[in-house]
Amino acid sequence: MARRRGGERLTRALASVRAARLPSGAPAKAGRFLLVGAPATLLLYLSFDSGGFFPLTTAVVAIVLGLALVVRVTVAGDPFAGVGVALAVALSALGLLGAWMLASTLWGAAALRAILEFDRLLLYLLGAALLGSVAWRAGERAWMIRLTLAGLGAVCVLALASRLLPDLWTVDEGFATDALTYPLGYTNALGIFAGLGVVLGLHLASDQRGPAAVRVLSAALVPALAATVLLTFSRGAIVATALALVAYLVLGRTRGLLGGVLATVGPSAYAVSKAYGAVLVAEATPTSPAALAQGEELAIAIAVAALAAGVIRAILLPVDSRLARVRVGARARRVALIGGSVVALAAALVLVLSVDVPGTIDRGYERLASGGLAPGEPVRERLSASGTSGRFDEWGVAWEQFREEPVTGSGAGTYQAVWAERRPVDRELRDAHSLYFEVASELGAVGLALVVLAVGAVLVGLLMRCRGPERATFAALAAIWLGWAAHAGIDWDWEMPVLTLPVLCLAAAGLSARPRGPLGRAPLGPARLTRVLVGLGLLALLVTPALLAVSQVRLESSLRAWKESDCTRTIDDALGSLDALPVRPEPFELIAYCDSRFAMNDLADGAMRSAIARDGRSWDLWYGLAMVHGAGRRDPRPAMAEAARLNPLEPMTIEGTRMFRTDDPAEWQRRALAAPLPIP
Repeated sequence: MARRRGGERLTRALASVRAARLPSGAPAKAGRFLLVGAPATLLLYLSFDSGGFFPLTTAVVAIVLGLALVVRVTVAGDPFAGVGVALAVALSALGLLGAWMLASTLWGAAALRAILEFDRLLLYLLGAALLGSVAWRAGERAWMIRLTLAGLGAVCVLALASRLLPDLWTVDEGFATDALTYPLGYTNALGIFAGLGVVLGLHLASDQRGPAAVRVLSAALVPALAATVLLTFSRGAIVATALALVAYLVLGRTRGLLGGVLATVGPSAYAVSKAYGAVLVAEATPTSPAALAQGEELAIAIAVAALAAGVIRAILLPVDSRLARVRVGARARRVALIGGSVVALAAALVLVLSVDVPGTIDRGYERLASGGLAPGEPVRERLSASGTSGRFDEWGVAWEQFREEPVTGSGAGTYQAVWAERRPVDRELRDAHSLYFEVASELGAVGLALVVLAVGAVLVGLLMRCRGPERATFAALAAIWLGWAAHAGIDWDWEMPVLTLPVLCLAAAGLSARPRGPLGRAPLGPARLTRVLVGLGLLALLVTPALLAVSQVRLESSLRAWKESDCTRTIDDALGSLDALPVRPEPFELIAYCDSRFAMNDLADGAMRSAIARDGRSWDLWYGLAMVHGAGRRDPRPAMAEAARLNPLEPMTIEGTRMFRTDDPAEWQRRALAAPLPIP
């Protein structure tokens, strides 16, 4: 009898939990539909908001993704149905990396720097967890890729229009640089952005399992994407794109690849050659009559190439059907693999013997290490120029810091200060142009191991799925992840959420487990208490980006008031920024300058020292303290000496050291009041 009562209680408990699940049918399907479009939506939003580079955008998007994940955890039938081993390893590594970032405030220079880095990582972690928690079906994953390519194509077409047809699509003058930057604001980011689109475009153009219209439209999009890559003149993006394409060709081996390649290679080569020959379009301000005419000609050429690619792909559609019916035996595949390997090895041997590859590599390395891009040279020449745009200097500084503190690093977000103190050349930098070097510098071997583990787990998980009916899909996801991982090693991809977040979301969706049962009838998920605890934990994680968003809004308002010489509002908004996030140094800096302007010298000194206490390695705060002291007729030279030590090549510290070489307090005051301030 007791056993029967216990069984009845268990049955009622399970029934109550089932009642708490999301009802099957329309709501569940609507949620999945929204998530299918999430990577494309995020991509479009971030593209037109400086790529998500700035902290307010990062915080807002992290909050949105976090709330979406809370909703899924609390109401979905089985909120963790898609989490497999590879994804669990990657998410765990990212979570531990975030904890290590926050822990680095114990030995790093500034808590705010670590919080900014943590918020960006939290954005990626939440996006991957949200998309990877769903057990996706093959058709849903396919549509996710199609929508993402559509978003990529739309952004790149508008980028081309901003340069080729400026009267039709007018953009801010800040985008009028030598190479194409609109709308992301960074040439190399736009290059790899379009390059990964080329890979997805080739995949969808070659996918014989996909709709014919998708194959035709995807092929038509590839020439425009290829022309976008070329007009950024980003060598790193071109190399990473080539690597991703080779990976897809090797891993995918879809029978529609013949039609996709034949349809896209020729028209894309034509579009790229026309773009390379459009010399006037590559100028910083291509608005002269001749440049406008050349831009129109190039736009027509790209349109013709796109039309040709679409037409060729449509003509070759029957070939896909015929190839799909061909059966290739295991022996034939082995013969093809061995034959291809022999041909490749023979070609490599001929190359080594004929062009002295080892010697060429040695000489090339010397040119890369010591060479550079000459200022003012034609932008097209950058593709063939020697040198690495100073990358070796940046990586060398990061490596030196890693060798000094190999376990912990200097603290999350501190590379900017490390570079300012040790840089061999006068060049401003915030990041090391390499995810791996920067993490090694800031977070030591522990941080680097966690990053490598996360990136490697995603790649290995995708590679292990490159078989079966969805082989081409997983090959495409593995290829773009490999391209991103390679490019992140030589540029700011990690700092550009528009690049990292959509690619990571697609990869997480590729790693999700296969669905179990029909839609709306998922297996019983976690108990209600577990859901509540996980949801509360997620909400706790969102406190940091929420406070940062509020603080950032008030700080930006304070900066605007300072530029308008309204110190009353500057101080009010700065205090509001501190109320939300007391660890920020910038509000104290603005308050100090306002106090100094009103000759409240003791208050100005205290405020600037409060700023320094929150970020002691920031040269501009010590420079500000010197200005505050000088304006109050106090000796500014000790503070300026510290500023010069932290950034010896900065023109402002060099000039500040020179102008305070006097013992006259009146001269200190006069020169301090006339000196520029390091406020953006």
